Amino acid sequence: MQLECKECHRTLSLPDDKVPVGRPFAFSCPYCKQKNTALIPGPEAPEPGADPASPAEAPHYKATAAAPPQPLRASTDSEGDSLAKAMKDETDLQSVLSEAVDDRPKAMVVFDDPEVQELIVQKLEDGGYKAMAALNPRDAAKQLKFATFSLLILQENYCGATLHGNLLLRSLQTIDISSRRGMLVILVSPEMTSLDDLTAFGLSIDAIVNIADIESIDRLLVSIMARAQKFYAIYREILAEHGLD
Repeated sequence: MQLECKECHRTLSLPDDKVPVGRPFAFSCPYCKQKNTALIPGPEAPEPGADPASPAEAPHYKATAAAPPQPLRASTDSEGDSLAKAMKDETDLQSVLSEAVDDRPKAMVVFDDPEVQELIVQKLEDGGYKAMAALNPRDAAKQLKFATFSLLILQENYCGATLHGNLLLRSLQTIDISSRRGMLVILVSPEMTSLDDLTAFGLSIDAIVNIADIESIDRLLVSIMARAQKFYAIYREILAEHGLD
């Protein structure tokens, strides 16, 4: 589905399941920040002039400028529930719109030392990544399950875990193989040697960085990415030949 901003006329492409149907909703254009409203007709009320026999394609809707805020008044429980749902829908939609205009590769940092975590996030941001830090093990697991990351930097002993008891490290084995192959996984270890390829291969990750070398994570990342690209070159060529890339 496509929405067109009233102000800058940019077209915003959105998944159909993220857009409320059959009732007005509001959103801010991620480009010009204009507040817009739109109404997407439901199945029972097709868009005027639509040809049911025409091939299916992303519908295009023009938004209108948002109305000024109305004075507050007391609401019933049902109205309050509807308002809460509308606010949630708007928040979810705004999140999707923001993601749509940010085409930087996504990276997640899982580290329990705030200073080291901030250092890594900043170096990744400087390197062109959209980097985020996990809040806790549960948040990290949720993000890995529902989001797609190009890079994951994981502390070996995160929250006191051991190497073989690190649940996040083990959970990587349950990720769909096509998604996993597109994610570079770096384990930050207090003992293992940086860029030990044999150990990394045995752990089903892409690289190891010793915590003593963390200040150089940006430079090490260049080498790690080059190694990974070379390692998976034949694999990606085969996928491309079969139209699976």
